[in-house]
Amino acid sequence: MLENQKFSLEQINNIQNYIIIVGKNLKDLYGSITKYNEELDNGNFPATLKLLPKISLQINNLNIILKENNEIKIHNLENEISEIITWIGKQNDLKLQEDRKMKYKQFFISNLSEIAKSKKLEVEGAFPNFRCNNFKLKLDERKFSLKLVYGGDQEKMKVFDDWNLEKIFNYINNFYEFFEKINLNEELEKIYESYINCLKNKESEEGICIIEVLSEYKKNKQNAHNKIIYSERAFFSFLILKISENSDLTVLGKRISKRTATHSASGKNNEHLWIPRNAKDLIGQNIGYLNFIKETK
Repeated sequence: MLENQKFSLEQINNIQNYIIIVGKNLKDLYGSITKYNEELDNGNFPATLKLLPKISLQINNLNIILKENNEIKIHNLENEISEIITWIGKQNDLKLQEDRKMKYKQFFISNLSEIAKSKKLEVEGAFPNFRCNNFKLKLDERKFSLKLVYGGDQEKMKVFDDWNLEKIFNYINNFYEFFEKINLNEELEKIYESYINCLKNKESEEGICIIEVLSEYKKNKQNAHNKIIYSERAFFSFLILKISENSDLTVLGKRISKRTATHSASGKNNEHLWIPRNAKDLIGQNIGYLNFIKETK
C-alpha cells in the first residue's frame, strides 16, 4: 500500500557523502593556498615553488570528483576552480619565477653578514659556498636547499629546505650555546672512562685511536640514556676542543692529550677525527690518537 511505502535515502546519502568529500578537498586546498599567500608575503620563494605543484594536484583531484558526480552541482564551485587554475598559470610564469628567484637570492646575499653578526657569528665566502666559524654552508640553487657541514671532514649536520637565514644561523648559534652549558668535567670523566676501557686489551699506553674512544664514549652515553643530539663526530670533535682549551680540566690528575694522525690515517675517516683549533677555525688538525698525561707541577 502507498501509505506504507518507505522513502529511499540512497540519493540523499550519495549527496551527503559527496559534500563531505568535496568539503575535505576544499579544506585542504584552502590551507595550501593560504600557506602559499603567507610564504609569498614573507618572500619565501622556495616554499611557494614547492606549494604550486601541490595546489595543482589538489585542483586536479577536485576536478575528478566533480566529473564523477556531474549530476550534483554546487553553486559557483566550477567557476571558482577555473579561476584558481588561471591563477596557478600566472604564478607558474617563467619570467615571474625568474624574477622572484633573483630577488630571493639577492636578499640572501645582502642579509647574510648582518644576520650572522646579530648571532655573534662570522661569515665569509662567495655564492654558492660560504664559511661560518667551524661550518660550511653549501647552497643548491636548483633545489633551493642548503647543506650545513662541520669542519674539515665535512660532517653533515643538517639540510635546510630553504635559505631562511634566521633558521640557519639559529641552528649554528644553538650548537655553540649548547657547549657553553655542557658540564665539561662530567664529559671529561666519560671520555677518560672510555679511554680506560679501550686500554684493557692494549699492551701500550702511548695512545688510543680517537675513533675507538669515540665508539666507547657513544656506548657510555647510550647506557646512561644520554643521547648525542648532533652528528657524533662533530659533537666529539668540538667537545675535545672545549676540554683542551681549559688547562684546569683534569681527571685523576691527568690532562687529555692529542696526537696528530699520520698522512695515511688522515685520508681515512675510521682512523682520525678532525678537530678545530678554536671556535672560528676551519683548518684544524686531523687527530689520530688520544692519551691522558699526568700533570706535572
